[in-house]
Amino acid sequence: MTFALVQRIYLETVARVDWLINYKPFYAGPRVDRPVAKVIGALVGNIETAEHLWRLGVPLWLVRDIEMKDPNLRVDKWIEPSDAVEGLDKRTSGFRLSFQEADPPNLDIWSGMLSVTNFDRYTAMSRVLRRAATAHLYEEEPESTTSNPQASTSTSSSTTTTAKSDKRPRKRMKTETTQPPPLPPPNVRSKFEEVDSDVTPPALKMWREASKQVGVHFNPNAHKSPLGYFLPDAQMIAGLGRESGNFQTRTAYLEVWLKLRHVLLYRLKTASVKPLGPSRWRTLLGIERLQFRDQKSLKQKAEVEEMLMEALRGTDMQHKLDISRLNTIVVKWQNSPIDVSNVETRILKEILWELFEASFRYELLVMDRRFYHGVSTREEREPQVLSAMMLHFKGALVPSDLSAATEGFASSRLFDRRMALWGLLKIMDDWNGAGTLPITLRQGSGLRKRVDPQQTDTIPIREVDEIEYAVVHHYISSFAITFGRAPILPHQL
Repeated sequence: MTFALVQRIYLETVARVDWLINYKPFYAGPRVDRPVAKVIGALVGNIETAEHLWRLGVPLWLVRDIEMKDPNLRVDKWIEPSDAVEGLDKRTSGFRLSFQEADPPNLDIWSGMLSVTNFDRYTAMSRVLRRAATAHLYEEEPESTTSNPQASTSTSSSTTTTAKSDKRPRKRMKTETTQPPPLPPPNVRSKFEEVDSDVTPPALKMWREASKQVGVHFNPNAHKSPLGYFLPDAQMIAGLGRESGNFQTRTAYLEVWLKLRHVLLYRLKTASVKPLGPSRWRTLLGIERLQFRDQKSLKQKAEVEEMLMEALRGTDMQHKLDISRLNTIVVKWQNSPIDVSNVETRILKEILWELFEASFRYELLVMDRRFYHGVSTREEREPQVLSAMMLHFKGALVPSDLSAATEGFASSRLFDRRMALWGLLKIMDDWNGAGTLPITLRQGSGLRKRVDPQQTDTIPIREVDEIEYAVVHHYISSFAITFGRAPILPHQL
């Protein structure tokens, strides 16, 4: 948040409150002369309004064309209009100080006119302040330590004595300054923003907005080794063919995903699971379509095949899948054969929704393994996360059916959304490091009491939205700072 934005919100809010308390009650009342107030005042073009404000003691400038001058209007002084820029240069000797941004991040605040009857802009201002207040702006102050005066005096005197006795010239220490890495080019898609595709399931509003906001200040080039993906990135698949209109690669990727779906999902439950980078996933999903003519691609193919066989080794699935004969496997969804190239868009959204959801749930477990500092073992903790805390997960890492697409954060019932928020906060209560909750979201805070159904019966949907935004903003920023990329987010159908 910039200084100019905070300044505008604060001044406009104070002015609005001042008007409502000190001036509006007397505006339509009897005309009583009041002393001139020490405020900026107003520009008006209507004589009646000017009279009202003058009686209230509000300084004003009556802007009137000379031809509209009332013969009964007394004019103490006429001011010739001048060029505003030229006048500013004369008063400041050419010096200008501006906090204005070329592309304001909050257009609903910066654009348009303020109104005494429409409160939309004030609502937008308060929303920005509230979100800022719950996004790590307020941190605990460090505990003050009382020092021993005698020890301090002794240390000071000994230091002085040493400085006087040691007359040798001190060596200058070289200081190295490192420049931050450059930002990606503007044409590179930010992975914090949703891909605009006809097959992408709808994003959850607060999650989408929070992710976009975190991405504004995140530089992926500052992280040399970002975490890979445990499942294929659904956004990467959805974005294929958007510009060219050729969806053959997207179709091929989805077909291979459906053929290997049970293997790759089972792989999440094994101890040997390792994340793969985007290029490795493209190699895996294109294993049927790519030619693998060069040495590098052949090596990647061999590694992918070894990874799949390692996941299957020692299980009943090892004998059910022959990597070299993928082209003979029937593509199925919901236990029914489908033709991905001609299937309804609704079906493609269902496939990608499950991929989003399974990735989100597993990455939540990865976050918990990284930040959890409680006494439970991993074997004890993960069932708690998947069932006792995130109730709508129903203990499953992979959704059992599509009904989960309208539950939890995606539910139309406000109570279900509150319970999902409550569960996510309960998980993060035991996190430390970058995952530590800001004090505004910790147990005992006002926001936590509002979320907890046992302490607050009902709250308006707008308040749930803002609390969800704050919680999600913390989750996304913690993940990005720690793992160097945007997390996979839940979606809905």
